[in-house]
Amino acid sequence: FGESDGYPSEAGIIADSIFLFNYTKNLAGKNYIFIWGHSMGSGIAIAVAMELSMKNMPPAGLILEAPFNNLIDLITQSPYSAAWRWTPWFNVFLKQSISRSGLQFNSDKNIKLITCPILIMHAVDDEIIAISLAKKLRDAALSANRDVTFISFAAERGLLHKNINKASELPLILKVFFHKMNE
Repeated sequence: FGESDGYPSEAGIIADSIFLFNYTKNLAGKNYIFIWGHSMGSGIAIAVAMELSMKNMPPAGLILEAPFNNLIDLITQSPYSAAWRWTPWFNVFLKQSISRSGLQFNSDKNIKLITCPILIMHAVDDEIIAISLAKKLRDAALSANRDVTFISFAAERGLLHKNINKASELPLILKVFFHKMNE
């Protein structure tokens, strides 16, 4: 948030990110600019790529690491909400709280409007965001005929939520994805 005006919000972070994208694009000239979002940042990355796509100036590609489909499913399936999920008021309270917060993170809707290639990577043993949410996100994109590559990393590798960057094949995965821009 840093030097931004007002209060932190999803819309404000998206606006700041679009400003940063445009600034970078001006510096980069004709070079490709990709957007990469990890975890909660994937929701912002998707929203930014969607906004840019709607303005006919999408990034060269969108890379999502350990993403989720929407905030309600993320919270509902989180191990941290297990103690309250059984209560009859949990879903109502959750939806009201999200509505009041101004956070949406409707990535499963936004991804359908993205016009650039999308790479989704998720570890099967991710203990923070279940891989099933990344698969729902992938399926939403595929339902809109988006160009999606989905890579899962086996649980035995122990990459969990934030260690995909340690996967030995990551450079090759990225090289293949970046090569799509030259096809």
